[in-house]
Amino acid sequence: LLADDTLLQRVIPYVCKGQLGLTQDYKGALDAAGLPTGYKDTLERDIRTTVDMAETKRRMSNFQDRLFCDNGPYTKDYIVKCIKAGTCTALDIFSYAGYHDRKKIVRYCKAPDAETGLSASCTGDEYWGKVMWNDLYGACHTFNPCVGVPLGDECSQDSDCGGGVGAKGTCEKGLCICKACKAGKDCKVVSQLVPGKGKGARFVVNAAADQDPMFRSLRNSVFTAGAIVHLHTAIDEGDVSKGFGAPPGGITSVSVKQGRIDNSLAKFPFSECSTLARTSEGLCNSNCVKRAQSLHCCGIPVDKPVLGRFVPIESKDPANNDLLLTSPLLLCNALNATLQTCFNKFAKDASEGLICLHGASSFKTQFYPNSKSWKGEPDEAGKIQSFYAAESDGNGNGVSDQEEDAMAMEKHCVWRESDDADEEKRLGVECTSDEDCRSSTGDADRQGRCVEAFRAYCPSKCDERRISVGGSTLDKFSFSTTKLLAVEELALTTFEGQNKVQQGARRWKPRCPAGTDTADCFTVEEAEAYIQANYAMIQVDFESFDEDVTIGNEGVPLFTLLGTFGGNLGMFVGMSVMTILEFFEFLVMFALCIPFFF
Repeated sequence: LLADDTLLQRVIPYVCKGQLGLTQDYKGALDAAGLPTGYKDTLERDIRTTVDMAETKRRMSNFQDRLFCDNGPYTKDYIVKCIKAGTCTALDIFSYAGYHDRKKIVRYCKAPDAETGLSASCTGDEYWGKVMWNDLYGACHTFNPCVGVPLGDECSQDSDCGGGVGAKGTCEKGLCICKACKAGKDCKVVSQLVPGKGKGARFVVNAAADQDPMFRSLRNSVFTAGAIVHLHTAIDEGDVSKGFGAPPGGITSVSVKQGRIDNSLAKFPFSECSTLARTSEGLCNSNCVKRAQSLHCCGIPVDKPVLGRFVPIESKDPANNDLLLTSPLLLCNALNATLQTCFNKFAKDASEGLICLHGASSFKTQFYPNSKSWKGEPDEAGKIQSFYAAESDGNGNGVSDQEEDAMAMEKHCVWRESDDADEEKRLGVECTSDEDCRSSTGDADRQGRCVEAFRAYCPSKCDERRISVGGSTLDKFSFSTTKLLAVEELALTTFEGQNKVQQGARRWKPRCPAGTDTADCFTVEEAEAYIQANYAMIQVDFESFDEDVTIGNEGVPLFTLLGTFGGNLGMFVGMSVMTILEFFEFLVMFALCIPFFF
């Protein structure tokens, strides 16, 4: 690759910062007189005006600390081949060098056992979920995926094993079990039994900040080196943009806050929540934008998200094994230099209201005659019939009738948010041409546009549990912490080298013998410096088990409404509800007496 500038420029966004040579004479943005005004365009400008290609080649050719990133069929030969062909996908890059091996990242894990409350090691596969791939951040490793599942409780069906945070268990042989962990069986749950700082989980991770791909991180607005941690339930799993950074060289202590939204007493149409919702609003809207980016930037057709999530996307790895992905952007060409510009365009369109309109836009409430199912309870066939389309599941597939109608639209009318789109009565109405999108104001300059219907049907859940960061602190590693971690990693790496087993941590070398200092080993001082530059400690605790509960009630209860209605009748019309009932009684009696007059 170093012999071809064109190929090298393709991979520059993925080159580690230590191997990049940068121009020395760049002065930042210039004013009309040619004087520098600062670096305000440095993070977004063209790579070719930033990178010193000759210096980058020299550094890369002299780079000795090979990582040996081969991961099954994702080998060095395969990656070089797809780079030369210009066809490497984001999944290819991540699978080869995207921290797919959790054990190389999570170096230490301690958490209280759910049964005994005693601190125990939690590095095993029974505590962690299978690796998931995020199109921005690469490999994601989920800790405690079975939390909330009542493991070992008696059950008669799978629904008896549901978790309070959306986790799903399975009923086998009359007992609840969970198969969501990487081990696939005998999954374990970590649960803090005593509130307080230091009573929860503690992790030490090798964030490998020295391997940060500088340009790609800047393009994705990842300005903090280190690990990204996202506290979530099964509802917002995958919405990593809501996470926080844990920088290397320090201890990030996080206080977890739990809350619940309960609108069970004020369901649709008295609120906009839905009992059929299964995804957080943020993740649902994000997936709508990703579908537009996939179709128009990557040329990858993908079905519309259902219940806010993509149907698992089928693909193949280099060995022709089946893959199921959660984001179509993982299949985009990672070497396409114009891809980010196209992504930004559709993100801007979404912010301006041109794509991903609310899925219920333009719909009128639809009524159903089945009055016995006012509460939206499923019948014998599992179908939910309600008075309202937003709460009705007529075919029993778990998707509301209103969402199915919304997603069936091919084109609809849109206006920009800056043009007071909410005032347009035809916003979101199905159309065939721009003529169908005339402004309700009659102004020719407010003509709407008939565009492809990207709709985001993202109602909030009526009963949702949320996990968030209540507070956090950052402290530097103490001398003793740095020393201890360095000695342990050196001892482990040296042992693995002597016994010819797989290297545990990335970029580590065995301990240098006394009195020597070569490039093939680490001294204690070098190990301590590496710990300070690349390792991060994360402490996650419930300092309190209190839960913030937000309950939605009817603004005006039924009996209050009837009392107000009757009082207004008496005040302004001079009659009461009894008067109206007596009038209807008169009509009925008159109708019954008519035969006696003829």
